[in-house]
Amino acid sequence: MPSNADDRCEICRYFYGATAEISATWKQFDGACRRYPPPEHMMPGTKNTSFPLVRYVDWCGEFKASAGDPPPSMPEWPEPAEE
Repeated sequence: MPSNADDRCEICRYFYGATAEISATWKQFDGACRRYPPPEHMMPGTKNTSFPLVRYVDWCGEFKASAGDPPPSMPEWPEPAEE
């Protein structure tokens, strides 16, 4: 558990809330953590990156309180390019 019950993703400066479209696809997550650049996920034939998806109540040891503004929403994900 976090040392302070208020140190959770929902109010962290690194949290970006999911858009309605993303929430519909990833129902179990509320947004993404933008503390570090997204790691690359290698799958056969692809090279993708994504920020870690988190829930409002998740927490980690690198919490930083937001400036009091509501968390910004993540930008819409672009449609995959057709090859």
